[in-house]
Amino acid sequence: TTVFPVRSINVSDRDYFRAGRRGDGIYIGTTIESRTGSGLVFTVSKPLRDANGAFAGVVGVGVPTLNLTATLTLLDFGIQPLIGIYRLNGDVVARMPPIISALGGNIHSGPLFQQHLPRAPTGDLISVSPLDGVSRYASYRVVPDYGLVALAGIPVEVALHDWRNHALLAAGKVIAMLAVMLLIWVWSSRIGRAASATEVALDLARHDPLTGLAGRALFTDGSNAKHQRAGEIGQRLAYLLIDLDGFKAVNDRFGHARGDQVLTQAAAVLRATVRGSDLIGRLGGDEFAICLIADPARIEAVAAGLAERLVAAIETIGDGIGCSIGVAVSEGAAEAPDDTLKRADAAMYAAKTAGKRTFRVAPA
Repeated sequence: TTVFPVRSINVSDRDYFRAGRRGDGIYIGTTIESRTGSGLVFTVSKPLRDANGAFAGVVGVGVPTLNLTATLTLLDFGIQPLIGIYRLNGDVVARMPPIISALGGNIHSGPLFQQHLPRAPTGDLISVSPLDGVSRYASYRVVPDYGLVALAGIPVEVALHDWRNHALLAAGKVIAMLAVMLLIWVWSSRIGRAASATEVALDLARHDPLTGLAGRALFTDGSNAKHQRAGEIGQRLAYLLIDLDGFKAVNDRFGHARGDQVLTQAAAVLRATVRGSDLIGRLGGDEFAICLIADPARIEAVAAGLAERLVAAIETIGDGIGCSIGVAVSEGAAEAPDDTLKRADAAMYAAKTAGKRTFRVAPA
């Protein structure tokens, strides 16, 4: 346990600080030796931005790696599974059963990264682990929003024993439990408090499965809460309604797989650009929305500044993708959030009419 305040520590050389500075969203780092004396940890962090959206630092937590592997060990699957969590470059974040020498290591040279991931973001394989030499049947999945690869494997000799009645069922439980465990750890780090598996599962059901952003219903509930909160503290609410330009052409030319990739990239851009207190949602198709609150004297400037940055940032996705944005500032208690969102929608279409790849602010 680390007792605060700790001595002054410079972390500017750490990967998670560099990731925050270059504008990455939530960043999960590989296992490192904590400079606060906490031992081996992996980091979950995101950039901090000031009221004008400028980089102000990084906030993060160091999760003791062995705590995660110890938790997984308590789940007695009865099939000696391997559960591995890796970064997209092959860095080992956590592993069960734990191999201390492997933490902080890299398996990019193994068959998972060399043969299977280049072909598909999810799948099955039979391979020999480069860390312990055991041959396993395994399933893997990329978790794109967090830059992770999750893998669960069963030793071949175990999987072949009573194959249909035991191993396949158990493998499915392992994959399901791994997905829940990942989401619990990451989500609890994001919101800064412990959350039960049931609470996380219920909340995730209201998120868009492709991008991980709030779905329409969750976004509506969240923005209604922000509207109420703004009235209580004397602030004002604003919506940004974002529609991708050129998305249909990408789908038609490159196929839906690239279209899905564009949507996840757009979601990542939104996460990296907004303030930590802003709410982001995917309303459907290639339409996204942001809800924010600020002081009434600054709210339009804050929202317009964010829209301007997003127009430029979305264009970095490439393949002709851009965006048109409508901005609407609430009139306070006199206007329901749905009505403000409708004005943002009208302003977005005005931006489309003006030639796209721009934004328009709805008149009060």
